[in-house]
Amino acid sequence: MTWDKILGAIWLLIGLIVVVSLMKMNKKKGEISAFLGYVSMAVLVE
Repeated sequence: MTWDKILGAIWLLIGLIVVVSLMKMNKKKGEISAFLGYVSMAVLVE
């Protein structure tokens, strides 16, 4: 594994934790944050 893949995996984990915590706090904001988080993660993984 390269450092890029390791960092990508770490960012995925952080993103998931943030999205889950935001969704628990506020449904509507959570959905928006989940979408933004998914987009940013997709960009980072590429």
